[in-house]
Amino acid sequence: MNTPRWLVDSRTYGSSVRGDASPSSDIDVLLVVDGEVSLEEATKLCSAVWETRALDISLYAQGSFLNLCQQGSLFAWHIATESKRNAFSGRWIDGAQRLLIPYANHKRDLEVLLQAAIDSQESLAGESHTTIFDAGVLGTVVRNVGIILTHWLGRTDFSPMAPVALSGLATRFVPPISISDYELLCLCRRASERGQAGPDADDIRVRVASISIGVTDWVRESIAHLGSRPQGDENASIH
Repeated sequence: MNTPRWLVDSRTYGSSVRGDASPSSDIDVLLVVDGEVSLEEATKLCSAVWETRALDISLYAQGSFLNLCQQGSLFAWHIATESKRNAFSGRWIDGAQRLLIPYANHKRDLEVLLQAAIDSQESLAGESHTTIFDAGVLGTVVRNVGIILTHWLGRTDFSPMAPVALSGLATRFVPPISISDYELLCLCRRASERGQAGPDADDIRVRVASISIGVTDWVRESIAHLGSRPQGDENASIH
């Protein structure tokens, strides 16, 4: 296969690499590119390799990915620890990862997710007609908060089950929603992001609005817990 000049390097990551993919899972592909490249061009390239699978493509310019490494981004660590080479892989990412510093932005990133949760809660409390979208955002918030907190606790879990894993690590960080509620949020996320079939918005609006309150409070309380106790002390309590 001819590799286009704009493609610098690539890795596959996510459930297909961890081995926990479900029928609804897509293939997560990182593409590092040189210059302006549209998502349409990137999708066309990847579709030639993964013909029968839905794709979730993360498209980064070289400078942007280098910045992630130099900032210790959790996504850059995800690629460093849980990715594999594919048909488009070179060595550029290996070199960039030599600049990778430890992730230490737990509180800052939680504050960004808290604002996303607040925005969704306010939207659900109003007259908007974006229930599925708002529920999907909450699903993303819950998953990413789970990943950040498992990292804080020294048991990093990049899978969608990261929030569930918290129950075996530290009760103070367990999300106040049931597994069925979390599955509903994930279903809405797939519906809004991938166009998959989702629930009827009118049927779930009240339920999701209630979930949003709990999620927002949980993220806010998690930030407070991180600020009140050194990370090392928390790690010592769970080993």
